[in-house]
Amino acid sequence: MKRFFTHFLSCLVLGASLWAMAGEPLGQDQIAIRGREDHPCVNLTASDVEHAKGRVEKYEWARAHRDRILREADRWLRESAEFWLILLPKPGACYAYGFTGDPTTGESFGGRWVGASCSWDEPGKVRNSEGRLFPNEEFPDEGEGYVASDGRIHYFVGIFNAWVTEQWTLNALPSLSKAYLLTGDERYADRGTLLLDALASIYPESTSGSWDYPSNPPSGRFARPWYQVARTLVKYVDQYDFLYNSPSMNKPSLTEGMNRRVNIEENLLQD
Repeated sequence: MKRFFTHFLSCLVLGASLWAMAGEPLGQDQIAIRGREDHPCVNLTASDVEHAKGRVEKYEWARAHRDRILREADRWLRESAEFWLILLPKPGACYAYGFTGDPTTGESFGGRWVGASCSWDEPGKVRNSEGRLFPNEEFPDEGEGYVASDGRIHYFVGIFNAWVTEQWTLNALPSLSKAYLLTGDERYADRGTLLLDALASIYPESTSGSWDYPSNPPSGRFARPWYQVARTLVKYVDQYDFLYNSPSMNKPSLTEGMNRRVNIEENLLQD
């Protein structure tokens, strides 16, 4: 017992010493972000990319995988840049899981976020299992939800906004950034940096997560509650890393006074 107690005290002393050495955490203005000259460099390197291209030349299964990536990426090139930017939620917009569901049937609107029954052709709307669109005249939603007679709030527009940011994060940007690595085709990079820049332009004001998530106070980024934010941030890091070398990074940003690169770095990755 005496030996245990002595060891325990030693651990306490060591812990206190390390804490004292650590001191107060540095402020953001004291942290230098140096970056790297070579990209990609986080989860893949340039040699990894060349190795993948070599496999595409050598193996049928690799070509099939490459072709799947390109088919998905091509979907995001079919419409104009303006088409996609019109769908970008406003700064501080509502995002929602859609827990309260359809006020007429009580059913959910499909899956959560990326799985919701939404369409690019019906902006700001979500469709129920009977084909009816919400919001509508009977169930209006100006952006902050429809309050039903039972007091529950139905976030129709919030469901659509969450669907948009999740579609871009989980489907558009992964395929576009990978397609650029594999082909060097600047069309993929230009569309990818456009979407990443668009998300970055509203990221600093998006601090509540899904409005229907039981968080007090509401917190998070886009649709994600606070504890899920890092799950998407690591994806943005890869997408930025894969698109880093594209000249399209130097195009003007949606954020005034910045180019896409600076906006993505400062307002998305560092915010």
